[in-house]
Amino acid sequence: MEAHWFAFIILSILCSTEAKLTKKPRSVAKRQFQVGDLDNVLGQLGLCSPPVVLSHGTVTLHGGLSVGDTASIACLSGYRLDGVDQITCLGGTDNGGWSDPMPTCVQECSGLYTAPRGKLYSPGHPGNYPLDATCAYTLSAPPGTGIHIRLASFSTEDGYDFLRVYNGADTSSGAVRSFSGPMPGDDDARQYKSTSTQLFLRFNSDSSSTDAGFVVDYEHYDLSTRECDEPGTLAFGTQVVTGMLEGDFIFYTCDLGYVLHGPQAIMCLPGDNRVWSDSPPACVAECGGDFHDPSGILLSPNYPNLYPTNQNCYYTVTVSPGNYLELTVKAFQTESTHDALQIRDGGDSSAALIGSYSGTSLSVGDAIRTTSYELYMWFKTDASSQHTGFKLEYQALDITSLQCDDPGTPSYSSRVETGLSAGDTITYTCNPGYTMHGSATITCLTGDRRVWDSAPPTCHAECGGNWQDPSGTMLSPNYPSLYPINQNCYYTVTAAPGNYLELTVKAFRTESTYDVLQIRDGGDNSATGIGSYSGTSLAANDVIKTTSYQLYMWFKTDSSTQHNGFKIEYQAVDINLRQCDDPGTPTYASRPVSATFAAGNSITYTCDPGYTMHGTPTITCLTGDSRVWSAAPPTCSAECGGDWSDLTGAILSPDFPNVYPFSNTCYYTITVTSGYIIALTVDVFSTEANYDYLEIRDGGGSSATMIGRYSGSGLSPNDVIQSTSNQLWLKFTSDSSDSRQGFRIYYDSSYVDTRPCDDPGTPSYSSRVVEGFGAGDKITYTCNPGYTMHGSATITCLTGNSRVWDAAPPTCRAECGEDWTGPRGAVLSPNYPSSYGYNQNCYYTITVSPGEYIQLTVRSFRTEDSDDYLEIRNGADSSGTLLSRYSGSDLSAGDVLKSTSYQLYFKFHSDSSSNYQGFHIDYQGVDIGLRQCEDPGTPTYASRPVVATFSAGQAITYTCNPGYTMHGAPTITCLTGDDRVWSDAPPTCVAECGGDYRYASSGAVLSPNYPGSYGNNKDCYYTITQDSGSGIRLTVRDFYLQSSGDYLDIRDGPDVSAALIGRYDGSDLSAGDVIESTGYTLWLRFHSDSIYSYTGFHIDFARYDLTYRECDDPGTPSYSSRVVEGFGPGDKITYTCNPGYTMHGSATITCLTGANRVWSSAPPSCDAECGSDWTSSTGAVLSPNYPSSYPSNQNCYYTITVSPGSFIQLTVRAFYMGSSSGDYLEIRDGGSSSASLISRYTSSQLSAGDLIKSTSYQLWFKFYSDSRYSSTGFLIDYTEMDISLRSCDDPGTPSYSTRAVTGFSAGQSITFTCNPGYTMHGGATITCLTGNSRVWSDANPTCTAECGSDWTASTGAVLSPNYPSSYPSNQNCYYTITVSPGSFIQLTVRAFYTGSNSGDYLEIRDGGTETDTRIGRYSGSALSTGDVIKSTSYQLWFKFRSDSTYTYSGFHIDYAEIDISLRSCDDPGTPSYSSRAVTGFSAGQSITFTCNPGYTMHGGATITCLTGNSRVWSDPNPTCVAECGSDWTASTGAVLSPNYPSSYPSNQNCYYTITVSPGSFIQLTVRAFYTGSNSGDYLEIRDGGTETDTRIGRYSGSGLSERDVIKSTSYQLWFKFRSDSTYTYSGFHIDYAAVDIFLRSCDDPGTPPNSNRAVTTFEAGNSITYTCNPGYTMHGSATITCLTGDSRVWSEDLPSCVAECGGDWREPTGAILSPNYPSSYSSSQTCYYTITVEPGRTIRLTVGAFYTESGSDYLEIHDGPDISAALIGRYSGSGLSNSDVISSTTNQLWFKFRSDSSINYSGFKLDYEAV
Repeated sequence: MEAHWFAFIILSILCSTEAKLTKKPRSVAKRQFQVGDLDNVLGQLGLCSPPVVLSHGTVTLHGGLSVGDTASIACLSGYRLDGVDQITCLGGTDNGGWSDPMPTCVQECSGLYTAPRGKLYSPGHPGNYPLDATCAYTLSAPPGTGIHIRLASFSTEDGYDFLRVYNGADTSSGAVRSFSGPMPGDDDARQYKSTSTQLFLRFNSDSSSTDAGFVVDYEHYDLSTRECDEPGTLAFGTQVVTGMLEGDFIFYTCDLGYVLHGPQAIMCLPGDNRVWSDSPPACVAECGGDFHDPSGILLSPNYPNLYPTNQNCYYTVTVSPGNYLELTVKAFQTESTHDALQIRDGGDSSAALIGSYSGTSLSVGDAIRTTSYELYMWFKTDASSQHTGFKLEYQALDITSLQCDDPGTPSYSSRVETGLSAGDTITYTCNPGYTMHGSATITCLTGDRRVWDSAPPTCHAECGGNWQDPSGTMLSPNYPSLYPINQNCYYTVTAAPGNYLELTVKAFRTESTYDVLQIRDGGDNSATGIGSYSGTSLAANDVIKTTSYQLYMWFKTDSSTQHNGFKIEYQAVDINLRQCDDPGTPTYASRPVSATFAAGNSITYTCDPGYTMHGTPTITCLTGDSRVWSAAPPTCSAECGGDWSDLTGAILSPDFPNVYPFSNTCYYTITVTSGYIIALTVDVFSTEANYDYLEIRDGGGSSATMIGRYSGSGLSPNDVIQSTSNQLWLKFTSDSSDSRQGFRIYYDSSYVDTRPCDDPGTPSYSSRVVEGFGAGDKITYTCNPGYTMHGSATITCLTGNSRVWDAAPPTCRAECGEDWTGPRGAVLSPNYPSSYGYNQNCYYTITVSPGEYIQLTVRSFRTEDSDDYLEIRNGADSSGTLLSRYSGSDLSAGDVLKSTSYQLYFKFHSDSSSNYQGFHIDYQGVDIGLRQCEDPGTPTYASRPVVATFSAGQAITYTCNPGYTMHGAPTITCLTGDDRVWSDAPPTCVAECGGDYRYASSGAVLSPNYPGSYGNNKDCYYTITQDSGSGIRLTVRDFYLQSSGDYLDIRDGPDVSAALIGRYDGSDLSAGDVIESTGYTLWLRFHSDSIYSYTGFHIDFARYDLTYRECDDPGTPSYSSRVVEGFGPGDKITYTCNPGYTMHGSATITCLTGANRVWSSAPPSCDAECGSDWTSSTGAVLSPNYPSSYPSNQNCYYTITVSPGSFIQLTVRAFYMGSSSGDYLEIRDGGSSSASLISRYTSSQLSAGDLIKSTSYQLWFKFYSDSRYSSTGFLIDYTEMDISLRSCDDPGTPSYSTRAVTGFSAGQSITFTCNPGYTMHGGATITCLTGNSRVWSDANPTCTAECGSDWTASTGAVLSPNYPSSYPSNQNCYYTITVSPGSFIQLTVRAFYTGSNSGDYLEIRDGGTETDTRIGRYSGSALSTGDVIKSTSYQLWFKFRSDSTYTYSGFHIDYAEIDISLRSCDDPGTPSYSSRAVTGFSAGQSITFTCNPGYTMHGGATITCLTGNSRVWSDPNPTCVAECGSDWTASTGAVLSPNYPSSYPSNQNCYYTITVSPGSFIQLTVRAFYTGSNSGDYLEIRDGGTETDTRIGRYSGSGLSERDVIKSTSYQLWFKFRSDSTYTYSGFHIDYAAVDIFLRSCDDPGTPPNSNRAVTTFEAGNSITYTCNPGYTMHGSATITCLTGDSRVWSEDLPSCVAECGGDWREPTGAILSPNYPSSYSSSQTCYYTITVEPGRTIRLTVGAFYTESGSDYLEIHDGPDISAALIGRYSGSGLSNSDVISSTTNQLWFKFRSDSSINYSGFKLDYEAV
């Protein structure tokens, strides 16, 4: 290759040289050829030197070495050129005359490139690069030269295969460019200039896809022209750039709030590296800082980037005194709760807290104010979420520019204000019905504070009141809020006499039934009730009128549900305009129909038959000051009984038609004229079967003949009962159980004839002797033994006009008690053998002959167990000896009982419950000589000698057991004579309540009635006395009392003053327990309460010798200790109380000598008192009764006083007062109740070990317990300490403030500063006092977010009252923002929530007053964080209102002032149902609106954005309304229902017309239609311009569907839309368009029923001819024509084809039809038909249908021309069937059809033909 190349060079030179010689060259000396000789020779010839041999490459000459010739250079495979691939011969000396240096071939995918220009290729170029390739290219240029690279082509796997570019010889400087994917689109992005003499490029491909790779052009450039790279823009700062060339500088300054980290300036360095002298600085938002400028910015760390975790950043701002600081929030976002900014009103962490903010609790524009010239902030972040943090601007403002906040307008009031500046006043007035509490006028104070001299008054709807104005309003308490529970409110209204009061209800809602408003017609609660109202029983606008000038109301509420209550207005009205109210007609009465109610008029009432009037029948409407009736209307009642003498009337059960009462007996008589009889006709009869009955007797009294006794449904409606004379007697009896409606029986009277007496029957339990039943005949009756006769034993049939008995038959009754004297007989229970009845007390006696006794023999006995009984006594009355008391089935048939004498006394008792058959007991007298005394038995707790017999004259003696007292004679004797009875009853032995036992050596003490229950409310006293020198020993045998309430006291002496041995209850004593006295007497008291009682006690006593007795151990009182000498006579014990306890009693006691072994006094007690004064250096304070539960309802006061110069340290040992009680311990730092409160402690707020320190040498305590639960209370030790060891307590930092603390020691101070937006109340600085007390000079101030503000700064915030806490109820707060004219205000919402259902809202108006345009009224969560609201000018007005219900966190809204020139008008939107053409929203531009078809525009069509200080539109947007009716004339449009597409209103009548050009018709296309499926709403369309034109249709419901088409016949349409008063719907949308009439045919008119037609088309000029079906008659024109001209309508209406009532038919074929066939024929018709065909032919009828009312409606057919022709048949019902054939015999038939007035049917169709 090299040989060929050299030969080629030589040949080229020779050829070229020869061509240029003009003569043969002369001889020259020979010398060796040197390097460069050829170049010199060629250069002298103007030729380029031959290119050098290219290692690993080839050179191809194109031409030769002359100027303009070129050479191509290429590298062998595996190598790439370092330089250009073609050089051109330019001549000269540089590069051998060539345009570029000769390139070199370097190894592919690596190598050093030094050529002044060239290309770099990806490996494998021009094919795809290989996978997993790594190539490194190093470009190097001479000193002072840089390298410029540019991508010629580039395509790699995006994101995976990269070409990276580095300044320098390797990657250590970091990549300055990184290429991947497609070729960059930006030319600047495709190139790079090195900053030094070297560049390093690295290419990497991964193991997945490959691509075409890259070609990179490079060339050298003069480095001195290279600027330093742009170092970037300083974030959050400014930079001043002098240039970017060597020696140039960039100077840096940070924005407010940021701190510069790095150099203040950097220089572009000279030399071979064009770099900056230093890295650019950064402006950092640091974690905290100290700020002193009068304005500035405070930032969270890294703001606006995410702040770091786990930060504690402290900021202080200090400006000149005499200013305060206002913070304006520009941004705020932290992690809610966990990352918080705390702002304090002062210079350090001890300053008053203004607020702690997190999340979005601060919003852009929020303003926070301090109260002084210092501010302290602490920003703390945790380890979790991060956010952008905050940006707060601050500014120092003159502290003197303040005025009073707007105090708002209390709910239910109005106000008149002179202003809000110092000296200005506001005067409030309550709304009608409300009462003012507080001062009506408040004044803004002058001086150092701008506050009101008092709070605004409140206006309350009171619970009741007295009104005297001629008009007014009455409200339920708290109206319109919920009224309270458990109220009794009284209202009175008194107007001038001569008026009445008219009430108008404005609102009424209470808890139904339970919360009631009672209204009375007068001045107090005794006045007549107008009504009692609850729930919704009164409606808005209801009117209530009094009858006079006074009114009384009582409103009562219970303890449950509450509602809004009522609002009722009243008005006094002239009484002369007032009538009396309609008094109504009483039930079961009538009055004249023409009754009027004017003053002086009267009404007379009459009761219905059977009813009795109570009250005055005539009442009069009074004149005077009251329009009331002279009396109440009478009442008509169905009485229990009555005497009726009218010839007609009614007998009613009591209270009919209501159920009759229980336990009634009612008597009725009817007496009519003599000679008449009475007929009763039953209308209603229903009583309790068997128990409630109506007895009817045929005469004037209870002894008259009984007609019947009726019960249950024993009488039916229309039953008739007739008397035999002119009188009837009725008795109705009801028992004490069930009742029914009773009866109504009408009566009438009529004249009567005489008749024989009826058989009167034989009464139950009797027999009779009968003479006969004729006039004058008698019947005599006798009752069975034990029964008593009632009535006459003999009755006689009377003579005269009536055949009746002179008396009813008697009755035989087992009476309730009787006195029997016969030798034998019977004793029966009442009504025996029927049930004896309820509530009976029956007394019986039997007396036989003296010297006899009475023997009873039981025949039957059954009563209710226990409650119903028979008591039998020996003797004649209730004082006799009781034989026994029997009940249930205690006695059986055959049992025998004997008296002790000749007399017996019985008492039978039944109660009000069950009853039975009772008893039947026979008796007889027996000789007394055969009778002994009965065994009298042995009384309980007694004994007697054993006795064998009880004969007359024998005796028994009884003895009581110990402890029992005998009542009665101890000895009884069986008497001789007529009675075998004992001389006395056996005695009883009773355990008495108390006893006095003297000198008995033994005995017993028993509780009352022992061993029975001792009973309630007992106080029993017992004494036991022995000889002096003896003692008494008690031994318990039994003891059981009620615990707590019942007890036994035992005292060691003779009376209640003796020492108490013990008080015992429950089972405190057990059997075998022993108690000894110390002397010779004991005194016992037993007490029982009113609750339970038990068996009590049995205690034996016995005497013992007292000589050897010591004093008992008196014990150690609780909470004390003792020193004991011994327990013998003369020994002593000394006691000491524990700390905190007070001793009651003697500290030392002595065991006495003498007769009693007792202590000189009881041991003392140590009590935790309710209050104490302690002065020792150590001690304790205890709750009352500690450690037992303290009592309820205590107020206990304690003091501790130690030496001056000391303080007191309390150590809590125990503290518990219960978690739900109202009990507390209050501790004050001094010696009285006026001292500073340390705290009030409840529940378990103090723990064991807690310390409390006084500030001086005194403490004061108050312990309070309420009436509920009590607990163990407290034990608190105290110790005296030196005051020099004491600092003041940390007073804390008030909410929403910061503080600056010098320290807490004596003389040091704390200064507080309120956070922005809060006002300080109180002194700003407090000092720890010196002396004997370590207390602060003043209480901490408070910082309050006020209700309303006026803002004028360029930025700020508007906050709800108390933000971020819940705002108060019933607030009206007013705020204004005023910035510079020529600006507008932008609001940014940071937080907003007023509750989703509350009545609370924020109203914003676009201007400075409440009359300006309202931007919005916002409530709930209607505004979101970040929402922006813009004013149109430099002012905004706000009103915040809260109601009386729930409250919420409220709002925080930032504001900022912005140049108005940057403000366009807001997009006003496009009104519903319209479109618009917009030129723009800038000042001077306009918008033109157009309503959609069918809508009418209200307002101007064009609005313009105004110039000037406000960006508002010249006019509001127009509205587009679907009107109720319109007249449309455009060629296209729409007809819409009112309010479409919203629901149309009720009760509408809307009229529309469409008129287009004559020669057109109107085509309607339905777009929507719905008026409700069942409503009375419709759309009527008529084919013309008026309501008299042809109706096309009436449409309702969904009668038209989408895309339905309706066409007019001319150029006009008329519409009527009607809606009723019920439901409404979306209505209709119908488009219309005018269409050329020539395209219109007439509509198909249809074919009338029962006809057919001949038709061609419906085009103009064509006709239709109609023909009726056989049997039908045509009414109207047979032919109609489609008219030409402007309308496409038919020339005539359609004819109708009617089935007439009758007809005369003469065609050869036809039909006979019933009227209206096939519809039903009419009632009461008579129709005549004839058929006549050609003579000589007959008529054949074929039945097509036949159905009439059977029998009543018929068709009669005669075989001839009239009714005289032969009758073929009369047909009715379904008397003819389909296809039946009837034939005439002549050429005529005559028909008659008749229908009656009742049921109608389809009738008949008879076809005929001539035959």
